[in-house]
Amino acid sequence: MKKRIMIIFLTFAVIVCILTAFSILMDSIEETKDAHGRMAAQVELDRIMSQMETGVLDPDALSDANYIAVAHTVCKLVDKIGTVTEEVHYFRNCFSRAPSTLDEMMAIIRHEQGGIFGWKLMSRQSTRLHMFGRNGEYNMKFISADGHFEAVYNIAGEKLTEENDPMDMGTFNYGDPINEKLEHVVYDVLPFFEWKNTRESVEQIDGLSDDLHQIDKNVSVTKRFEKYWELLYGEKPREMSANVMNILYLCVGLLVLSKATHALPGNKYMHSRRYVV
Repeated sequence: MKKRIMIIFLTFAVIVCILTAFSILMDSIEETKDAHGRMAAQVELDRIMSQMETGVLDPDALSDANYIAVAHTVCKLVDKIGTVTEEVHYFRNCFSRAPSTLDEMMAIIRHEQGGIFGWKLMSRQSTRLHMFGRNGEYNMKFISADGHFEAVYNIAGEKLTEENDPMDMGTFNYGDPINEKLEHVVYDVLPFFEWKNTRESVEQIDGLSDDLHQIDKNVSVTKRFEKYWELLYGEKPREMSANVMNILYLCVGLLVLSKATHALPGNKYMHSRRYVV
């Protein structure tokens, strides 16, 4: 009986060891595949960036459909690599196609359902990081249906760009802020706080001013925003209060920090797919 028990025990131990070794081997293979995949994605991203820098690939010469396709390819490569460097961060400024005026944007949404980009107006609370500077609280932000493209217009209805307002300009998102919140924070928001929108941009305001915290109490800002919202959607906007939004921002921030801090090596921003939520 004892001999039989010993044989069963040894057999079980051998099976456990074999399964453990097999699991370690499979994990190693998967890690190798992931490493090779990241390397291949980095090579492809470097190729696209080089083509744009040298003019071989001119984004302005592309049709809207091809322009969007290239942008989506870049987003997939960034997500595969899982890392955003300073160079890659600034590269997103190559994707800034949008109507040049607020009136043009409004017409596209009202008469063309947002066009091929599927533009839509964002709430004022979602625009707060584009409200720095003089009259910044009047800025209006639009985002594409896929969440990647942005456009911001000032009180005069002008599109903000690297040339006229590098602080408040709309910026391309590697991560969709609506459906890929963690990716958006790691690939777009955190790099923004470190490197800002452009190398030449003036020093960013550290935090939001008192005026920006009180945008919901600024009557002229509220009336202007409500007018444009009603023109587009036929009803008054239903916005959360600033206090509620601040609590949500804090919760998201804590979640991101708890899940992504370990994956921020040096001056790079990394996202591990194991933590996608």
